[in-house]
Amino acid sequence: LLDERLRESLPLMFDFMGVADPENPAPHIDPEARQRQMFDIVRRVVQARGQKETTVTLLEDLHWFDGGSAAFLEPLIDAGVGTRALVLLNFRPEYQVPWMGKSYYHQLPLAPLGPDAIRELVDALLGNDPSTAGLAAAIHARTAGNPFFTEEVVQNLIESGKLQGSKGAYRLVTPVDKLEVPSSVRALLAARIDRLAQRDKDVLQTAAVIGREFDEPTLAAVVEQDAPQLREALQTLKDTEFVYEQSLYPVAEYLFKHPLTQEVALASQLQERRRRLHAAVARVIEAAHAENLDRQAALLAHHWEEADEALTAARWHRRAAESAGRSDATQGMRHMRRVLALTDGLDVSDERDELRLDACRSLLAQGGWRLGLSSEEVEQLFTEGRELAARSGAVDKTIAMSVGYAVMLGVGGDVRRYHEISRAAVELIDASASPGPAAIALVGMSYSSLCLGRIRDGLEFAERLTSLVEGDPSAGIETAGFSGLDWSFLMRASIRASLGYLDDGRARIREAIRLARSRDPGDVLAWSLDIVVEIADRSGDRAASPRAQEARRYALEAIDLAERIGSLFTRTSAYRRLGVAHMLHLDWRSAVEALEAGLALARQHRTGLEQEALMLAQLSRAYVGANDAPRARALAEQSIERARAQGALFFEVDGQLALAQALRAEQGAGAGDAIERCLDRALELVRETEGRVLEPQIVEERARLAALRGDDTMAAAELRRAHAVYVEIGADGHAERLAEEIGGQR
Repeated sequence: LLDERLRESLPLMFDFMGVADPENPAPHIDPEARQRQMFDIVRRVVQARGQKETTVTLLEDLHWFDGGSAAFLEPLIDAGVGTRALVLLNFRPEYQVPWMGKSYYHQLPLAPLGPDAIRELVDALLGNDPSTAGLAAAIHARTAGNPFFTEEVVQNLIESGKLQGSKGAYRLVTPVDKLEVPSSVRALLAARIDRLAQRDKDVLQTAAVIGREFDEPTLAAVVEQDAPQLREALQTLKDTEFVYEQSLYPVAEYLFKHPLTQEVALASQLQERRRRLHAAVARVIEAAHAENLDRQAALLAHHWEEADEALTAARWHRRAAESAGRSDATQGMRHMRRVLALTDGLDVSDERDELRLDACRSLLAQGGWRLGLSSEEVEQLFTEGRELAARSGAVDKTIAMSVGYAVMLGVGGDVRRYHEISRAAVELIDASASPGPAAIALVGMSYSSLCLGRIRDGLEFAERLTSLVEGDPSAGIETAGFSGLDWSFLMRASIRASLGYLDDGRARIREAIRLARSRDPGDVLAWSLDIVVEIADRSGDRAASPRAQEARRYALEAIDLAERIGSLFTRTSAYRRLGVAHMLHLDWRSAVEALEAGLALARQHRTGLEQEALMLAQLSRAYVGANDAPRARALAEQSIERARAQGALFFEVDGQLALAQALRAEQGAGAGDAIERCLDRALELVRETEGRVLEPQIVEERARLAALRGDDTMAAAELRRAHAVYVEIGADGHAERLAEEIGGQR
């Protein structure tokens, strides 16, 4: 079933599974890209197989899944849509994830087993000896139909000698009414563990410290038993159904029968012993995986934290955050928050201060803008981080802290302070500054300039950034989680288009997409795809055109990327661009839904609000198309108010245009004076900001206003002028549309 593309992916699959394929060695690839490619392979395999045959995939205990395993689920589930593939999952009632809202998801509650089902289960385990009559009913009364509890009760009766015989042929030697069954499954498991021989109990408890899954080499390196004794103990634990053997090659691996079994085994030992074992396990993992510790960082952080080694645990949490942050912002932030929590009560030292500074910087500059932070947390992180950076005396750290704070202010909607603090960070750049922090400071200066309508300044800083990093795509990744160089390419494309050079913007953004696909298919690629939609909108690309089709396809891809990397900031941008793409296709209701989703997301998580005025203006346009002019007018007024509050001059142009269109749709000629004021202000702002891409739209609206007032001569002249400027700036779709209208008037 594998197509050629899948065959090419086989080396990657071998590498992912940790198996060498000498004939096709896997190319070197970073873990984030490897994960995305593996997800893509899973999608294609499931879809290819599901078209040809019926498949059923069972995944159990989702509530115990870690972040990486949970991330695997969505592409697996989505891949089965429209195929003959069925995915069966089970989990506790409190488990909730977004894909449960999909139309193809159906939930079946699993009720406890009834008396008849429990009797069948007990008969299957014990047989039908007359002595067991009434045992199933007694067990059901105590376990309330829980099958795991039932199995453990039966195992307890066997181990305590109250049931004798072999599987399927047991007899009860104690009367049913004399049996004592613990009141909870935890108590029952504790009793079973307590009856184990000391050797077997030590092995079980040590295994519980390692985790629900464990391998024999790690266990052997920690437990104080020789090889023959260890194997005997493991055999006993398998026979008594505490653990199962999962595999024998390349090493023997085991799994606790149930997570609760591991929990009880873990809790059944003294705290001091647990701490010692966690430390021992951590040392074994470090030695065994010395060449690839990044993948083990989260696990090592857990073991050192449980070993009560706060500084060491914080060190590994930082490494785990650095490894996971770009592909999973949520996990990156979780690890960095643990760094702060673990170091909070420690004595001041250089390492403690460095860890806390890295956590403050990372939460602001890498995770915060992606996921949003409360204003209180932003201020707390910056206050401490600024003090620690000043104490360190390192320019890089001071720049990084300032940039992180500035970005959080910006995405929270305070564009003026974003620009002010970014400028201060840029002024700190000197010969001692590294390219990464300096590049991200220039990112902040360029983007905040654009948001404020200082378009030429934005272009100047983007070009300065390109020169600074000298072709190094890695500059900026450590500071902010994305390439400053790749960002500069998309920024220059967007700004050139805003200045009225749409053909140049189109060429530049295609190159930016090509580079992003080859280097960093994450946030930067999603933003680059968004710029394609932005340029298509400014060009007036028409529904049937290839560029309009491409715009909607790219908007959907950007949303998919944003969801995969867990970036709420990028999702708000992608939803907004999807709404704009729908407008190109005159699908007004879909446009409204996408734009409102993006706006709600931005406001809920306080990220992406630096373009709130533009979002409101675009939503107003969508409501005009959906024939709800009063709602459109209210949104346009909000857009203008927000743009003025933020100082977002260029975005105010969109707001003024949107208000003019809404007033024309709602009140017609009766709103002529108000429309004229909107257009005068819009043209004034275009001249001030140099955002010439919007000039012909203003001229066209003047033509519509003249027509409303009955001045056909003026209307025709303004339409011809608008058409000429559309042609000049490369707005093909708008130019073609007006050419047809002007020709029809003749």
